[in-house]
Amino acid sequence: MKTLKIGVMLLALLLAAMAMVPMVNADKDEMIMDSAQLAEESQAMSVDVSKIPVSHLPFTEGVEKVKVMYELTTESGKNLQTIPIGSIISHSDDDITRVFDSKGIQQFYAADNESALIPTPSGKMLPATRVHPVPSGAFLKTVGNVTYVIYEGHVIFTVINDRKVELSQLQGIADGKSTRVNSNFTGWIEDAFDNNVPQIGYFSAYWVAPIHPPSSESQEASFLFNAIQPADGTAIIQPVLEWNQPSTGLYWTGAAWSLKNGVGYPSSRINVNDGETVRGQLVWRPSMGAWLITFTNSNGQSVSKYTTDISTDQNLATFVALEGTKIDDNSDVPGDTTFSSMQFLSGLGGNTVPIIWGMDINGNAPLTQLQVQIISNPSSVKLHTAN
Repeated sequence: MKTLKIGVMLLALLLAAMAMVPMVNADKDEMIMDSAQLAEESQAMSVDVSKIPVSHLPFTEGVEKVKVMYELTTESGKNLQTIPIGSIISHSDDDITRVFDSKGIQQFYAADNESALIPTPSGKMLPATRVHPVPSGAFLKTVGNVTYVIYEGHVIFTVINDRKVELSQLQGIADGKSTRVNSNFTGWIEDAFDNNVPQIGYFSAYWVAPIHPPSSESQEASFLFNAIQPADGTAIIQPVLEWNQPSTGLYWTGAAWSLKNGVGYPSSRINVNDGETVRGQLVWRPSMGAWLITFTNSNGQSVSKYTTDISTDQNLATFVALEGTKIDDNSDVPGDTTFSSMQFLSGLGGNTVPIIWGMDINGNAPLTQLQVQIISNPSSVKLHTAN
């Protein structure tokens, strides 16, 4: 009997160990690109963009002026301003956005300062003329000031960005603590950061969608994300959990975002419930010179995109953050959020990258009980609010 009991115990331990193996190795398994994804990447890289007319576009007199109230995109859906596939969008330095067809013939123009403002996870609200949703899986190839949005082997639209954005106009790296409270606050509220990461090729984080903000006022959006920026803060890539986006409503959604020089590109969105575990991944793809941004919900649904707006894995900054727009009081922000099981690697299957978190709380935010808690450096960080 004693021998039998020992055998049963050993069998139980073996089964338990076998059950734990997939969980322990899940990250490494998911970091292996399958053949379909590699083929998709190869197809995106091979698209010829040379014939798209991006220079000397004629500004036509008497063309229609429109007021853009929703995100400007070739996507279709509720609360989106849809333009034809193949369109060319031009953002000029005089804050005018012009839209051309695929042959370079101007269709309409809009004043950025007369457009609706869209909450974005860059720390700023942007004119709707400068927020361009893209389908999940799109590849954003930026060459100079031109971004080609490539999807399923075709350029679905092109963006020319001639705006000269000062670094002070962008969120950038944590900029110190102010004590001046702003009762209509928009920006990063609290974050953990490492501003000095010499090289990183993989950043993964899990977190649970917290209790949503009690308030239901319009334009009071919340964002929770892990993110990477270049040292100068001119761009950001981030898988984002969003609350109350204009194109969705008063519920959580997830999207893969990138922003550069005052223009934002969210992916298509997936829904998320309070209490649902989500994951954000940022993966450097050296063969493309691009970052892959992926947001995944607990049902295994994912949205993703590639971008070359950050075209290096060197000299970067990492963040986990809470951000809000039009924040007046504690009712406008969600509950506490813990970013956990965070991994920082030199690349797919690479070595661990050392991260040392700093902590920042924005003194401009009209909120109480904010706290950035480093539970385990660097794998777990908790962002506290009053809710």
